[in-house]
Amino acid sequence: MQNGLGKLIRFDSFVPGNRLSPNGERPMRDDDDGEMKRPRWKSFFIQFNVTHAGMALGFSAYSSLMRTLAMYGKIPGIVATCMWYVGVVVALTVFGILALRLLFYKHLMRHDFNLSLRTPFFTAPAIVSAALTASSPPEYRSPLALRIAFGILLLYQTIFALYYYARWLFSSRDTLRKARATLFMSTTEFFVLGYLGALVGFDELGRISLSIGLLFWGIILVAFFQFLSIALGTDKPTPTMFLLIAPPASTAIAHMQLNQNAGKPPLDDFTWFFVGITLFFYLMLIRLFRQYWTGVFRVNWWAYIFPLSTAANLATRMANQINSTAVWVLAYAAVVVATFMLLMVTCLTIHAAVCKKIPYDKSALKFHGEWEQKEAGYADDTPPTLATTETLFGHLLGGSHSLFFRMDDCNQEDESEAETPAAATDANILDISTTRTVQTV
Repeated sequence: MQNGLGKLIRFDSFVPGNRLSPNGERPMRDDDDGEMKRPRWKSFFIQFNVTHAGMALGFSAYSSLMRTLAMYGKIPGIVATCMWYVGVVVALTVFGILALRLLFYKHLMRHDFNLSLRTPFFTAPAIVSAALTASSPPEYRSPLALRIAFGILLLYQTIFALYYYARWLFSSRDTLRKARATLFMSTTEFFVLGYLGALVGFDELGRISLSIGLLFWGIILVAFFQFLSIALGTDKPTPTMFLLIAPPASTAIAHMQLNQNAGKPPLDDFTWFFVGITLFFYLMLIRLFRQYWTGVFRVNWWAYIFPLSTAANLATRMANQINSTAVWVLAYAAVVVATFMLLMVTCLTIHAAVCKKIPYDKSALKFHGEWEQKEAGYADDTPPTLATTETLFGHLLGGSHSLFFRMDDCNQEDESEAETPAAATDANILDISTTRTVQTV
């Protein structure tokens, strides 16, 4: 593309190292020896890492926004229902692909979990499920089904948090000194569950969920501002910075619902505290707008959608409570921004997929190639060390020290990632260092 949006978004340099195939029809992806070794469908599954769950996160948050607008009579209910169906289809597609990847390439999913920048994305199934459950059409809602879903999601998030936060205590390398914006995803689920708990009548569990999330959100926030520039050596913004908005906005929404259930005014001091934080972060990150238009499109652009949609959802609820024309104008403006971003990122994603530029994760290709070579060296009757059958539940309940996702492997991967900037360039991870490296190519 040489005019219009193509002048601003460099599709041709989407992936470093692209080169034309001998017939000149499409870019080829360089493997270790510069040759295409695998069928296209295999490369697709290998490179479709867990960060692609950002697409499902974005549509689920926007579905919740549409349901809020329909609840207040601002849009027809059928529009919100259609958007919910779209969110469900996207979620089933994304997580279906990841499930197949887990089934056939378990070692690659372990590889994703062992990378500290990707680990928080394993909360995405719970976040998306909670958001879609809360925004489901009223005629589909069953109190019993909603409560069962809440219990399952709370159990999932609790088990994940018990393991993940232990890394900060017992890992010598995977510490808060590596704080990135993606860490906020690990707390956002607690806030979304707080709202879902209030929606199904489990107010006490909802408040407990909020308390746990707020504790670790504060820890991550301090570490993020303290160590981010030290870890990256740059102050260049990227889409993942918008994840700063999601936790306070989700907290305010959940607390408003809890207050409403208790017969209290939704807008108390606690709510206004997080509304103010959300507004400040929103304004602070407006400076990313220029970076958004001049950067190279990557999957991490989906990091815009979930926070912006959640902020618009909060603004809509605030406007309904205050019932002021000025506040409604701000709320509509937030909705327009979220809608515009969703449409743009969706179109760019489709364009990149048609051009076969996504998924792209050279680190996964390299890791899989090394794993295949290692597997080929084993005797037929010798089980490979990576093919463990233990699960995270087995580790937590059985006390095994041989983790499904081993902490030693995590430390080694993170260390290599930190020491080799090219590794971050090749990975489709939602990280500031990724965009920074790609833009210099």
